[in-house]
Amino acid sequence: MKKVKPKGKILKDKEIYGEFIENDDDSMPISRRQFIKTVGILAGTPLLGSFLSGCVSKTPEKPASSPAPAAPAAPAASEKPKAEPKTYKIRVGYLPATHDSIFFSAMESGIFDELGVEVEPFIFYSGGKMGEATAAGKLDAFIVGSTAPMYYIARGAPISIVGGDAFYGSAVVTKPENVDKLNKRDINIFRGKTIATIRLGTADGIWRGYLWDAGIRNWDGGDMTTLNLGSPGDVVAAVRGDKALGGLVWEPYVTLADLEGYPPAFWIKWLDPHSCCRTSMNDDFLRDNFETAVRFQQGIMMAEREYYYNPDNFEEFMQQSDRWLRIGREALYKGLFYREPALGGDFRLRLGSGLAKPNTDRFAATINKWLGWDDATTKLVQSKVDPRVNIEAGKRLGYSESQAKLLANLNPDTREYLKTIGVKDDVIDKHFFVT
Repeated sequence: MKKVKPKGKILKDKEIYGEFIENDDDSMPISRRQFIKTVGILAGTPLLGSFLSGCVSKTPEKPASSPAPAAPAAPAASEKPKAEPKTYKIRVGYLPATHDSIFFSAMESGIFDELGVEVEPFIFYSGGKMGEATAAGKLDAFIVGSTAPMYYIARGAPISIVGGDAFYGSAVVTKPENVDKLNKRDINIFRGKTIATIRLGTADGIWRGYLWDAGIRNWDGGDMTTLNLGSPGDVVAAVRGDKALGGLVWEPYVTLADLEGYPPAFWIKWLDPHSCCRTSMNDDFLRDNFETAVRFQQGIMMAEREYYYNPDNFEEFMQQSDRWLRIGREALYKGLFYREPALGGDFRLRLGSGLAKPNTDRFAATINKWLGWDDATTKLVQSKVDPRVNIEAGKRLGYSESQAKLLANLNPDTREYLKTIGVKDDVIDKHFFVT
């Protein structure tokens, strides 16, 4: 059976992190049948065909090389040979999601190359697996929602959250005839319902936190039922097959489901404008390779400013993402730049490299109850939201100390954040700021 070869490498180790590892390993190569199950909400549709064709393709071929130039003359005895520039290597795990689009842009635009950063990307289909691999030192860093790194930090994993990538971007999708049953800004709408979700996803964490505060429990005989499934494809398949009234998924699966006739009915941002994907790093790597960590974050911040926040480069930004996702312009535009009326005209997903430490700290306090954390555990998790990398990277890009600290604290969907990174008022008003 033909193996899927998505862009990025795949960890081969089945034994990743002792007590944390489960029997299955989502970082292993998967067959086409298994991959269709992972993203299979669109089986038999043109969009899925586009998505799959990208995942079986290899990294785009480089242009044919020209004849090698003649060897340079040997330096004179008095000349000292120039030292080769140092390469800063980092192994990064990521999900095939538009939440990682700034990372894709930094890879495709050559920004990391300019900074001397050699990124070895590894594709995963589970945020939890990336946490396990990073804790074990098999990865140096991973980009995924806030819940997974916090969960592993709470269990003693040597991980710190050092930067940002995205905010919100998740919704409960359903059949068109059921939208009215879930289309209300009230957590109590889920009482008595069956909802499919992916446990420990970022939106899942926020959602369960608010359910817990509302006294809505999902254990046997409780107030609702949750189906804890393994992939966004499984979640939407449960909706399609009437196994669940709604399914909680993230981008690009919200938009892909919407384009195939399963619209979003309830946006998690209605509950909380939460920090979603964060960049987390192994503590030993961070201690021993701080310069690499800073250069990596610097590259993310440059891609954010030069492509995502520059209207002249919106099309190129989407093309950069599509080389990794292969879902087509329509899905990328709707997921990244469409002004969603249900969100007050804001984007479905708001990208941003800032750590947003207060918001990220608050996230830990939102999810702690249903995870059974005590105050000490919550404080431990919050202490591992480390702004040093974000601040130093900002200073390298020419921001003052106070501006760099501001960028590590502000959410990217605020005017102050946008103005600090140099986005002009007319661009903010036309493209980004909505409140």
